[in-house]
Amino acid sequence: MLPFGADLTGVRAFVADTATALGLAPHRTRTLVFAVNEVATNAVQHGGGTGRLVLRRSGPRIVADVVTTGGTEAAWYLGYLPPDPRQARGQGMWAVRHLCDLLEVHTDQEATTVRLHMGLD
Repeated sequence: MLPFGADLTGVRAFVADTATALGLAPHRTRTLVFAVNEVATNAVQHGGGTGRLVLRRSGPRIVADVVTTGGTEAAWYLGYLPPDPRQARGQGMWAVRHLCDLLEVHTDQEATTVRLHMGLD
């Protein structure tokens, strides 16, 4: 587990090092680093300004949980609809949903968890 704040340098390094150690292919590791960075950025900007990252292997995939408390609730369908191209922001979760094998969003009274799944190959 890695707690994080506004500086996401450590998050990117943690994902790269841990995913590689867990057996994720190099090209998939780069994609996962990008995807987790995007979700963590959203956690900092729209959550409480901090979060935590849990990264683990689950069978033939790597699972990353980005958890934040505070801030606004995230809808379960986050990233399903393509963003309006005229928007200055808001494209990230749509891109993450396309980069990962599965993206899950769960919000309750205590926290929002965004779970990213990436197959090992």
